[in-house]
Amino acid sequence: MIPCFNIVSMVIDEKTEVLGDKVKISDYKLYQVKNICSVFDALYKERGAVSFDVDIDDESLQLILTAGFQTGSREVRIPYDVFFGFGEELIIGYDADEEVIRFGIVLPSIWNTADE
Repeated sequence: MIPCFNIVSMVIDEKTEVLGDKVKISDYKLYQVKNICSVFDALYKERGAVSFDVDIDDESLQLILTAGFQTGSREVRIPYDVFFGFGEELIIGYDADEEVIRFGIVLPSIWNTADE
């Protein structure tokens, strides 16, 4: 398993390169993302996650992290308080084709304008 923050860092680096000099990464927001990633790593390991995805909304620059869990007899409990105060939205969905429950969080943009 590749750690969440390694994957997120690659995606952030690629987007930062595209955005260029007009933005800079907020160290504090990046620290928050790293903390959230540690939770996703634990979910991946302890709860049997079968997938992990990272996306960045092109307009808002929000980070979207999602993990997929196989359905079946095993119950997946995710403590809500872990994410309280960090995310803007929680995502919960079901993919009937893959029989996977998806759980995710939408995080605010980690970029500030270069003059901030």
